[in-house]
Amino acid sequence: MKTEEQTSIHLLLASIVTVFGVMLILTTMAMAWELWMIPIRTIYGYVPSQ
Repeated sequence: MKTEEQTSIHLLLASIVTVFGVMLILTTMAMAWELWMIPIRTIYGYVPSQ
């Protein structure tokens, strides 16, 4: 196997693992939110333009 081919395979695997890890982290954070936090974040996150 050529060095360039091996490097590209390693980069592909590393990017797949990274994307999968980020998806797991975001899912964990989304599931940790309490349902009552969503309206509060929506109300206080909204700043009307003047």
